[in-house]
Amino acid sequence: MYVDDMLKAGKDRAMILEMKEKIHENLSMKELENARHILRLRIERNRIREILQVSQSDYVRKVLRIFNMENSKPVRTPLVTST
Repeated sequence: MYVDDMLKAGKDRAMILEMKEKIHENLSMKELENARHILRLRIERNRIREILQVSQSDYVRKVLRIFNMENSKPVRTPLVTST
């Protein structure tokens, strides 16, 4: 079996390392640099403030370009932004 990508994230670094070791015991894997994109999501980290953000803004801009809607005006959604 070949798995192309895997992303690990969490607050407990020891737990992440333990999980990585357990996977490595059974599977061949190589460690790459920190992910900046995965599944069209942009990943941004602020290690000092301990913030991890994901965004689809790049993908949304691409879709707007494809449908010639780059100049459309944003509107508020009826949902609370925290939903």
